Amino acid sequence: MNWSDFLLKALKAVAPKINIKLDFRKTDNRKIIITGENIKIGDQLIKDKKVIDNFYNELEKYKKRDTLPLPVVHKDIVDDYLEYEQISIQEKESLKKLRKILNSTEIECVLMARRAFLASKRKDKKLFDELIGQLEKNCPENGKKLFNLMSTGYFDELILPFMDVMKSRHGEEKYVEEYNKFYRSLMKFFPTAVFVGNYTNQEKLKHEITKRLKLSNIPFIKLHAIGENNIVKVGKIVEELKIEKHYEVDDNRFSTPLGLKAQIYEIRIKKE
Repeated sequence: MNWSDFLLKALKAVAPKINIKLDFRKTDNRKIIITGENIKIGDQLIKDKKVIDNFYNELEKYKKRDTLPLPVVHKDIVDDYLEYEQISIQEKESLKKLRKILNSTEIECVLMARRAFLASKRKDKKLFDELIGQLEKNCPENGKKLFNLMSTGYFDELILPFMDVMKSRHGEEKYVEEYNKFYRSLMKFFPTAVFVGNYTNQEKLKHEITKRLKLSNIPFIKLHAIGENNIVKVGKIVEELKIEKHYEVDDNRFSTPLGLKAQIYEIRIKKE
């Protein structure tokens, strides 16, 4: 079942319980957007307070389950997300802080990527495929990058902690602006990592590696590849660039929670 079919089925199941009348033949049902006073499903806007209250009551039944019955986006989505997804106290606090810094679109992409990441960790391939498909469709620019950063630990170990670093360095008044610059620059270019995907061709991979090798003050470059074809790409470019002749490397092979072959190829930059 693809994502559209899944969501359509979920909406058909939930909508009657909350007295929402939808034209499923015409409505774009990729997501629900809640703004507090309104609920928007596709192109249909719902303002009736009783209907909205029923909607929240229906979602309350899913509080102790792993996932919601359908994707929900909220300007204050972090509050709902923290209730419905099982994450650590530290993650909860970090996401609350992030909500105060990033705009609603960026928060939506972060939370969608997090749900896909959690589905991967739970080895729920069916749900993962649905969520990653939605992520790529709704957040085409940064969605997959966010998922990769979470999967490799960079998001939690580097990007989130830098909120406190920026606050300490720039103070309460300026840290939000400075963190936004930091976050958006990393979305454009992450200096110590290259993610090798199915759409990464040989020339693109070579360009990304050589661009980073020219940088100063980075201790390493890690090439992250999932799937046999992408691992082969790494091997060919590493050989072409004679990486192992000029740098210390660590070639780590393993399997993902979903059983796919994976590789982290670390190029260690020697400092003179």
